[in-house]
Amino acid sequence: MAKRIYAMRADEIAAIPKASRDKQFKSAVVFAVGQSIQHSNADAASALIRCLPSVNKKSGARDCLVKYFEDWGNLYYSSAKGAMRYTKRLKPEVWTPEYENQLMALAWDAQLEDVKPKNTLLDADKEIRALVTRLRKFADDPDRMLLHSALLTKVEEVLYAYGRSDAKAEEDKRGRTLFDASTKMSTMRAGKYAR
Repeated sequence: MAKRIYAMRADEIAAIPKASRDKQFKSAVVFAVGQSIQHSNADAASALIRCLPSVNKKSGARDCLVKYFEDWGNLYYSSAKGAMRYTKRLKPEVWTPEYENQLMALAWDAQLEDVKPKNTLLDADKEIRALVTRLRKFADDPDRMLLHSALLTKVEEVLYAYGRSDAKAEEDKRGRTLFDASTKMSTMRAGKYAR
């Protein structure tokens, strides 16, 4: 018999193509639910929780899987033990081929949203430089005509002045740091000889 996905190492799981890996994981999830109902066994579910990061790296995947186990099986998550534990909520007679087929039709990660983290940082300098570069290419093309080209020239002037002032501020900061370090060393030397 082939090795179940929860018994594999992370590198073995990574070697499986994504579609096959998702299918194997789903059948292992249904198997774990069946084990919890029929045999009051939570080992397969705990192993699936441990190997989940190798299968699904989305945030909230663990909570989604735990909820699925709690809703459909005799399982609950023990935060004290950090593993799935079994309960006696459902009787073994509940596990029928129809129940198993129903679980196979349900996606354990249906509640998991494809939420991309929002980028809260926007570099105005970078964005404006990209816009100016794009407009300059458009203006330099002889087959095209750019309206308000004077505006582009003014924006470029402001951008170049900003870049120079930024570079000057960096140079001033570096000079102050060198001066402060030099003053510190002189003061330490003077203190040493004053004793």
